[in-house]
Amino acid sequence: MILQSITLSGWRCFLEEITVGPFSDRLNVISGSNGIGKSTLFEALRRALMDSYLVSGQDITAIRPWGRDLSPKVSIVFTHGDIQYRLYKQFFHSGFARLERKEDGVYRPLAEGRQADEQVRELLSKNPPGRGLSQLKNWGLAQVLWAPQGELGLVELTGDVVSDIRAVLGIQVSDRSSAPFERKLSEIYDRYYTQQGRIKSGKAAPPIVGLNEALNQAEQRRREALEALQRCEEISRKVEELGAQHRQLALDADELTRSVKNIRARADQYGSLKADFRSQKNDAEKTEAQHQNLQQHLDQIRSTEKELKEKKEELSRLEAEVPLKHQEVQTRENEASEAKKRLDAARKENDI
Repeated sequence: MILQSITLSGWRCFLEEITVGPFSDRLNVISGSNGIGKSTLFEALRRALMDSYLVSGQDITAIRPWGRDLSPKVSIVFTHGDIQYRLYKQFFHSGFARLERKEDGVYRPLAEGRQADEQVRELLSKNPPGRGLSQLKNWGLAQVLWAPQGELGLVELTGDVVSDIRAVLGIQVSDRSSAPFERKLSEIYDRYYTQQGRIKSGKAAPPIVGLNEALNQAEQRRREALEALQRCEEISRKVEELGAQHRQLALDADELTRSVKNIRARADQYGSLKADFRSQKNDAEKTEAQHQNLQQHLDQIRSTEKELKEKKEELSRLEAEVPLKHQEVQTRENEASEAKKRLDAARKENDI
């Protein structure tokens, strides 16, 4: 198998789609500073070729970008046996796998789902994983071709890899002149490995065993350091989130301050209007009192005018009766004079 390019997105630090390649048929070197995603590219390559798109668990969940609900995607273009293939895989939501083969210059579907997983895996290994992610023992020939960062040791080779290597070596060194080389290679192999492909243990254990123990201890310290780093990163992210919240709260506080100022200005305006209202209300009450006084005076004037009118009418009536009264008085006076005369006459008669 010859890798030609790899494309991935939604995978750890790679949110947007990124393509690395096409690679040349010779040696390719991917360089860059720590943390840019070189190990992530290698991880995506392993997961695409060795793991089912249906795999689940905490380890596979870790490939999803932190704090995002994305479905990791990977696409690999490779050549095997002079035939070019393209593999698509998506994990988690709406997961799928699709293997395409280039025919007449065009990629055409070859297999989907589990069949695509199995066909690709069989190109490298005859020892498929059970449940969960594939491990080193499931990589087949890739065990001796791939070296993940910090994992250079070959602790145990599976039987199919040993047989594959022997078959390859058997083809490559088939003439008699290569017998010394083959014997030397066997001696070196027997010095480190048993016939079953396991590293020797006990007194015959090679120095690599002690190195592996030291490596395991270093790995333990590394895992602890990574856990501490992860905790620090989580704390850092929380600090960033709290910082963002603080900035947002500061903006909200500024907005509230402006709102309070506006409300205070409106409250002051309301107080001024209320004072004006009270003043105008007092003026209105005074005006109303004056109006009532004037109304009372007006009523008195109207009552007096009415009474005056009545008196005038009575006076007119009395003035009209004056001649009659004068006539009546004259009549009464005449009658009194006549009566007096009669009285005087009567008195004279009595005196006689």
